[in-house]
Amino acid sequence: MTGGVRLACVVVVLGALVAACTTDDSAGELLKVFDSADESAALEIDEFESGPCRFDYRAELSHVGDDGNVVWTQQVPWIPDRGRAPLVIVGDVALTLAYREETGSGVVAFDLDTGRPMWERTRLDANVLLASSAGVLVAGEPNIGLYDPATGAAGWNLSGPFVTFDVDQGATELLVGPQSLVPVVDFSGRMVGYDAATGDPVWEEPVSDAVSDVLLLDGTVALAEGRALQLVDQTTGDLLGRSVLPGPYPSMASAGSDVLAFSAEDRLMLIDGQTGNEIWTRTDFPGGDRVNGATASGEMIHVVFDGPGDDDVVAVAYDQSTGDVVWSLPLRLDYSTKPAMSNGLLLIGGPAATSGSGSTGITDQPGLLVALDPDTGTTVWTQDFRDPPIAVESSPAGTLVASSDPSIFCD
Repeated sequence: MTGGVRLACVVVVLGALVAACTTDDSAGELLKVFDSADESAALEIDEFESGPCRFDYRAELSHVGDDGNVVWTQQVPWIPDRGRAPLVIVGDVALTLAYREETGSGVVAFDLDTGRPMWERTRLDANVLLASSAGVLVAGEPNIGLYDPATGAAGWNLSGPFVTFDVDQGATELLVGPQSLVPVVDFSGRMVGYDAATGDPVWEEPVSDAVSDVLLLDGTVALAEGRALQLVDQTTGDLLGRSVLPGPYPSMASAGSDVLAFSAEDRLMLIDGQTGNEIWTRTDFPGGDRVNGATASGEMIHVVFDGPGDDDVVAVAYDQSTGDVVWSLPLRLDYSTKPAMSNGLLLIGGPAATSGSGSTGITDQPGLLVALDPDTGTTVWTQDFRDPPIAVESSPAGTLVASSDPSIFCD
């Protein structure tokens, strides 16, 4: 990022006196760096009043151990769930998107072991975080940039606009990662592979206006265009194969090196991510009307289906070679996060199906994280959260859970 930088050390009241160093650069971004020796460091949480009501933009970020116990929890500004990837872990740093009423969306970084805040960068207008080999990539419609996960220092920055879609309509951001090359689809009808370390373009391929989704599959980029699927080599941009999807604009998920596509015509298809060949197709389902996510483990693919109503989430394990159902389990969740594998366990979170209303008439729905044995579907442990989990991110260093649900309190 270019431009002059103004640096000022200030003392900020965050429930306690917290020493911080705030940087204001010419792009309008604000960087606040916390003192690593200050055990009382905390983030300021937005609250504002309108008439008889108070709006609380408080969310929580938690580090969960392999046994389901919470190692630490930090209150953070509201975590928007509009992004495909609001959480990442880079080394021993946990990062999450966060939203403030005055400065919009930004990024907050925490020490993964202790939960202490390290830095916060605001005014980014970001909706996607990606962990790359060069650092953390922060992306939105206006731009995509590289930042140092340990310090928040800015690297390169590319101006968009890049293609994003309204997630409420079932589409997702057309930006994928997180390897050393970042393919990005922009509004000019092209997909460009950028070097994650420098931001320099490496290859470019034309794409049509009908692109509806993009996935990254172990070095292969999968683009859905209507009923057509194109498979592109992530390193070179070369076309590897084509396939016909089971219906127009299906919900898609990466399953290791393969593509899982679920159409409105109730066809679930697994496609080889290197050749485009169909591996298997199923037309019978235990529940749900869309694929919310999938993950591969051993010789099985674990798929989470979300339904149109409450208490309509089903986890299903398929044999990756044959498509046979190994096990199926209804979950008492109103909707779910994308599944994540963490040290041999399958993790799925969401709002608990049982909810209550307070005296204000505003529903305050608790959250639940479920850990399943991926081989049998047996529940190993569950963990409750104040708010519904919206994302689960796992790495060998630990598991992060973001829970967020802006609350309204009225007299």
